Amino acid sequence: MKKVICFDCWTVGVSHFERHTLEFEKAGYEMVLVHYGSWGHDKGRAIEERIGNLIVRDISFYSNSLLKVFRVEKPVVVLFLSTRSFINMAFNRYALFLGIPTGLIYHGLVSVQDVSNIGKKAVYSFSRLNYFRMIINRSEKNLFINIPNYLHALIYTKAEIKVFKDFLQQIKERITGRWSYDYLYDSQTTFGCVYSNVDVSHMLRFYNVEKSKIYVIGNPDLLNFNIKTDDVLCCVGKKNYPLQQVIYVETGFNSHGIVYSNDTDFVQNMVAFKAVLSKVRVELKLKLHPVNLQNKKLLQDLNDAGIELVSNSNFIFELKRSIAAICEPSSALLVPCILGLPVFLNNIGVMHSISFGDMVFSYPGSQIVRNFEDLCYLIAVENIIKIEKYKDWIELNIGTIPPNDISKKVLKAVEDNICL
Repeated sequence: MKKVICFDCWTVGVSHFERHTLEFEKAGYEMVLVHYGSWGHDKGRAIEERIGNLIVRDISFYSNSLLKVFRVEKPVVVLFLSTRSFINMAFNRYALFLGIPTGLIYHGLVSVQDVSNIGKKAVYSFSRLNYFRMIINRSEKNLFINIPNYLHALIYTKAEIKVFKDFLQQIKERITGRWSYDYLYDSQTTFGCVYSNVDVSHMLRFYNVEKSKIYVIGNPDLLNFNIKTDDVLCCVGKKNYPLQQVIYVETGFNSHGIVYSNDTDFVQNMVAFKAVLSKVRVELKLKLHPVNLQNKKLLQDLNDAGIELVSNSNFIFELKRSIAAICEPSSALLVPCILGLPVFLNNIGVMHSISFGDMVFSYPGSQIVRNFEDLCYLIAVENIIKIEKYKDWIELNIGTIPPNDISKKVLKAVEDNICL
């Protein structure tokens, strides 16, 4: 069988690849996820394992050599979820140098954030002190693994001087935290896949992928949450709710040491929301970002604080029982939008500088909240909006629900670009 290498820093994003294995297998391809978790992000995992239908191997399986992956596997294509890290850029550079096409598959809907002014202003503010602590914590990995691997890739592939200059600029930006977000030479892949038409311009601008080679595949998050046709706009105009509850949808800022100082700050913020809402007899439940589901201590702290969590499997069920959702910029915020719930965009406290994208602001049921008083008022006020406006928004931004043939579309993107 023809080999497809999926490349990532850890196994947390495995579902973004594993969902395509059966379709690829029918077409004569074997998918293998190669990750470098043992270099820092996912230590302690087996050197080789199977997650669902996907073969998963740590880089140590290949003697910690990026080039050995190509010699052993002889892939016809390499797929990424991100090409911004030094290791991913190195692997992308090796692949293209060896004549192997590469593809970038977006693993979320980028346009939930305000990307119009990236490079001019930050999408969110962050603590310089916390950022430098993160830099120090990662300095050993950067100095002895990330930078040497990328530098070796530049030398091995005889990179042009302008790419070395780009490399030095990247080091400066990562140390200072002042990102230009310009297109990087080694972040460009042969082709790309995005969830929706609204993200095509983002891939064009930041990854320089040819427009003819950007494929719109649909939003697999909607499949993860098992959204059905009957769920679409089922909450519009609804007045009799089983419970007075609100779902908070977060996006994992605390896991990056950004916005929040630490996990404790995040828990305390959720406790503050819970306390405020309880005063108006509304219960808070929390939908965590997948990265936070890996944090056992955080899960225990949230449990100790009395914060009830909502899982993927009961997300739709709990939303239908809710009067609204409070959201950070996350692909998951599209789910309450599809159901037609009021969506309050959190700009309270530490979130005061968070920017949301135009597609979120254009949702008829969305409103920005900047303090707890506004939040409680908006929860109590009935905002009557014609259902036609919701339908127009869904047609423009979401498309078919549930999305169909996602794996076939990814397979087509691969087969359109490989050279057999």
